[in-house]
Amino acid sequence: MNENVRYCGVKYHVQTEDKGINNPSLVSIIFYGGTIIAVERICYKEIIGKEDIEKRITELLNGLHRKMIEALKGGAYDEKIKACVDLKKPAVKEAPPPSREERELIGVVKNNVLPSLREELGIDLTREELVRLRRAISKIPEGEVRDRMLCLYSEVYSIIRNRCDRDQFKALVKKWPGVAKGSGEGPAGVKPVRSAVEKVTHGDISEVIGDSLTSALYEKLFNEIHDSFFQKKGSVEIVFERLLNSGVIQKRTSPEWRNRMRNKWKMWYREFLGGQDKNA
Repeated sequence: MNENVRYCGVKYHVQTEDKGINNPSLVSIIFYGGTIIAVERICYKEIIGKEDIEKRITELLNGLHRKMIEALKGGAYDEKIKACVDLKKPAVKEAPPPSREERELIGVVKNNVLPSLREELGIDLTREELVRLRRAISKIPEGEVRDRMLCLYSEVYSIIRNRCDRDQFKALVKKWPGVAKGSGEGPAGVKPVRSAVEKVTHGDISEVIGDSLTSALYEKLFNEIHDSFFQKKGSVEIVFERLLNSGVIQKRTSPEWRNRMRNKWKMWYREFLGGQDKNA
């Protein structure tokens, strides 16, 4: 039995073999290149002549092989390895510092969102929810301040939607930074709708297929759409469906993921990015 095993960035070879009935023993050796790192032996003289001897030997062989690999990865041979191998344990990668835009959103969460939720709605986010929100902030695409703020607030709502009234939350959003009072008119035409759709979907799609394929997917989709299309009821919802039904998305995602994104995108667009019922 032979197997290559990586430990701390270094490749080792584990070889385990049966020496045969004339020398009833199993031997397992860990090699680094041509250097022997460790050797373990098992004698099976006591089971010779018993029923199912071949099965028992196979079980012992597999067990010894697994034991050696587990011992290697558990650090049992580190001292021996240091004598002949430059042991380089992989360094823990530190997360990059947040960008200026991320720091701005984090500040809004700390100074505006969390206090308002606590004081006006009686809601405190759990540690897990705060971690989820922090991850979401790192994925919000660059753009206008208002769009970034609305993406942030929509993520907050997706976390607490089962614990608050929608109208109460929308009233809170109007008090938070970055949300200017406007006419509330929905987008008309390809360019503004494309901008809104990309704001809503880009982070989720690029995480699955990468930025280049995501850009190509948007380009292909919107080149096929005429401005008049967005005068129809449900047009934005159809755009979401076209994205989710594209070949590359179908191949790389599960039905559960697509259904989750469908609901999330519709909620974001309708409630926070200015979408009107006639378009979504």
